[in-house]
Amino acid sequence: MQAIFSRSRPLFAPVALLKRRFATSAPSLADAEKLHPIFAPSHEPTKPSLGSDPYPIALQNPLHHTRIPNKYELGSRARLFEEPEKLDEDIDSLRARLVYQSRKRGIVEMELLLSTFIDGGKLADWPLEKLRTYDRFLKLPDWDIYYYVIKRLDPPATSEWRNSALINELRTHTANRAKRIRKMPDLPTVKNT
Repeated sequence: MQAIFSRSRPLFAPVALLKRRFATSAPSLADAEKLHPIFAPSHEPTKPSLGSDPYPIALQNPLHHTRIPNKYELGSRARLFEEPEKLDEDIDSLRARLVYQSRKRGIVEMELLLSTFIDGGKLADWPLEKLRTYDRFLKLPDWDIYYYVIKRLDPPATSEWRNSALINELRTHTANRAKRIRKMPDLPTVKNT
């Protein structure tokens, strides 16, 4: 029995012996933290300065290297993409088409703004020339119309919309000074006889 105890190790080995026995070549935790990039000293990421607007308009960033194509660069094929003006359209069909085009834009915000703008029979009071102006206005791209009416962009200086009364009316409507809650207006029901 005494032989068993003589071969056993003492319960408390010297500290130097333990350090030597469990020493590894792996770096300490502090050294590992210094090596890993996630633990590198953090620097505040630099953001491109685009003025006071944190949400710049798409493709308007001067740091964006993609060239914005000019819509008039189509050359001889430009006429293929123009919608012909409907000269033989009667005024009631024109009003109905403008109501439809104001309500079905593809961008919900534009549908809401334009449909509430023409709500209440406003188109019935407009003369033919103003209806044709509104028709030409609706042929603009949705995002251009949206940025024009929320005063985010001004129409180009060469555009017919630069000092347009129609855009000024839409801007006043969009400002919603009365703070009304808006919803898509109902279409008038037509009874078939």
